[in-house]
Amino acid sequence: MTVGPFDLRKRRSRCVQCSSSHLKCSGEVPCGNCTRRGKVCSPPTQDNTIKVTTKHAKPPNSPAPQQQVIWALARPVAVDKQSLYVVEFFDKFLERNSFTGRPQSSFPAVRSVLEGNQSLLNVISAIGALQVSRWRPATCTRRDALVNYRDAVTALQSEIECAAGSRHAIVGLSWSTLFLGLFELMYESTGDGWIRHMIYGTSRLLQLLTPEGCSWGPGREFYLEARIFEVARSMLFVEESFLTTPPWKSLTLTVWSGTYAKDWTPLESLLDIMITVADLCIRAMRFILPREIDGACEVDVDQLRAFAEQGAALKTELTAWSNTAREWYAEHAADGHNFLSAVYYSAISIYHSGIYDYSDIWRHAEVTTPSLPSSDIQQHVRTILHLSTLALHHTNLSSIVFLLPLRIAGARAKLPEQRAQIRKLLITITNPFRAAKAIISDLEEVWTN
Repeated sequence: MTVGPFDLRKRRSRCVQCSSSHLKCSGEVPCGNCTRRGKVCSPPTQDNTIKVTTKHAKPPNSPAPQQQVIWALARPVAVDKQSLYVVEFFDKFLERNSFTGRPQSSFPAVRSVLEGNQSLLNVISAIGALQVSRWRPATCTRRDALVNYRDAVTALQSEIECAAGSRHAIVGLSWSTLFLGLFELMYESTGDGWIRHMIYGTSRLLQLLTPEGCSWGPGREFYLEARIFEVARSMLFVEESFLTTPPWKSLTLTVWSGTYAKDWTPLESLLDIMITVADLCIRAMRFILPREIDGACEVDVDQLRAFAEQGAALKTELTAWSNTAREWYAEHAADGHNFLSAVYYSAISIYHSGIYDYSDIWRHAEVTTPSLPSSDIQQHVRTILHLSTLALHHTNLSSIVFLLPLRIAGARAKLPEQRAQIRKLLITITNPFRAAKAIISDLEEVWTN
């Protein structure tokens, strides 16, 4: 009986070196034995020939003439694992993890700085390997992710020393740092690595790029993708941001000029308002905290009134933005950023009110504040929960961008069912990003107290 090419009885899984040495082979290329012995690992050779026998018409009682047709099958090509991981990153991870919902992809910007950037290649491979390990669990795949991550950190340190003010090099370093933070969000549950790389590292590299470097090309694309994380950093950690300085404020106007104007969305102007609200919160808290114990004097009351007036102006600006955004989205197709805009509008509205809600100093000084009534805050909480649920299930927005709104909503969630829904959404986010567990732990402590 002829053995066909799909008959496994003659299949050899050992490489040529292991087969000749009568050793057990892992089946990988290169295998462990060849790596250890310094040998060239070659896949097993086998006869992949298909033999087809055809019969012709024959007279009775005469042997049948036979004709053999022989086809040779090409040997299967071994797939380079790093190439597989890179494809996984671009085709699946980036496709499903938009930070802004913009229809324009950041793929070209990343690809343009990939060549010659070893740290970026390594961290992309690390994320791709981690993705592969989730749908094809294997110890070696997860190990590949960690090895690539380690190599990315090492390469990044060397590249930082050699960057020497090169704009192209700094753009590459910026993407590497951002993606290192993403990997740490996916792998760690503490969030420490994310804070180190994505939050502070990305912030520092944006400053090194300068507003001019972020006004066009790959630098502009990185700025548009990373700005939302700088806003989140300022709000979450109550720290000043360079985005409030005049050169960076001017950039938000010029970056959408000319041919870029058609790509503008209301989310861009909302982020501008959000960073201004965060700045007001920082200045107000610095002024209030030392005076909460001793009380406010007459001079302090004047400053409190100034903070209240600034807050009232920002509240008016937020209301105007909401009306403009509603009209804009009624006329334009949305690719997910409509969900993000609405969720972030509710989040910053709650955050803005919080400047005046958490301290009694305003009431003691008899200063009228632009805080929201409890009913409005609860409506914003419901909006965040409803739209976040829809966005996580029906858009390609990265779940990471909902951590900030859910943390803000969680601090104001009063009902058990609201807290249960927030917990459920955050658990969903932990599937790709394990660091969301830190937000859950933080909120559990808030709810307990």
